[in-house]
Amino acid sequence: EADAVAIDLVDLRLRLAEAERHFLEALRIYPDYAQVHYNLGILMSRRRAWSGAVEHLLRSADLSPANPRPREALSELLEDPSVPEELRRRVEEHLADR
Repeated sequence: EADAVAIDLVDLRLRLAEAERHFLEALRIYPDYAQVHYNLGILMSRRRAWSGAVEHLLRSADLSPANPRPREALSELLEDPSVPEELRRRVEEHLADR
């Protein structure tokens, strides 16, 4: 059973890496696609790739100011103590401006 769990985790990591590649390719073609920035930001936050997560969630929020989801996701990042202070300040500044 432990082997099956390990295989499932490897499969999940491969699928997430593939999804990230597809999102990045979509942004290469459509750099102002707010939903893709949001999706990539969420994916990166799940991987704890904080810098990329903040970058893409901020971009999504800027591109789609009426959509509350990017700002909600940014607020959730602030709840994780492992987010570096510099990124935390960027998020706080962004949220304060809204």
